[in-house]
Amino acid sequence: MSGCLRLLLVIVLLGLIAPAAATDRPILALGDSLTYGIGGSGSSYPAVLEALSGRRVVNAGSPGDTTADGLARIDTSLASVQPALVLLCLGINDLLRQVPVQAIERNLEQLAARVDAAGARLVVIAVAAPGDATAHPLFARLALPATAVLDADALVALQSNPRWKADTVHLNAEGYRALAEGLLRHLDRD
Repeated sequence: MSGCLRLLLVIVLLGLIAPAAATDRPILALGDSLTYGIGGSGSSYPAVLEALSGRRVVNAGSPGDTTADGLARIDTSLASVQPALVLLCLGINDLLRQVPVQAIERNLEQLAARVDAAGARLVVIAVAAPGDATAHPLFARLALPATAVLDADALVALQSNPRWKADTVHLNAEGYRALAEGLLRHLDRD
């Protein structure tokens, strides 16, 4: 065995090669049509956030998704992306379909637990109840892991202002840009 190969083996065995830093790991944006970018004329907040931050942001938005749908696909998304941070924006479709609030809370808490178990930080992006200008109260009641953050303002403030909207639910391109700018502060901890 050559000297260089022996040295590399010793370094690996001693654990001197550090795992990839969190900033080297991507960000996973998991959500519904608000994450996907409906109404944004080809823009989405994950795409804008990627451009603003210089970090890879994987858009896992699926129009029409509920918290139950997100729960059904979270494990696959976490395994394939291996994110440092997950931005979770789900709940508006549940509220529109009048899913019981307790079921929404339970699904969001299970999503948070799975993100935590995967070793990623979580930012839960609160949504407003249809026709309301404040975050739905269920978001304040969530039992989130200590590493999770609730962002009760970033999206709700935009949803209540017609300037940022493409329709009654979705943001326009300017709105998605404003949302991405509002979420940038959550990247500082990675």
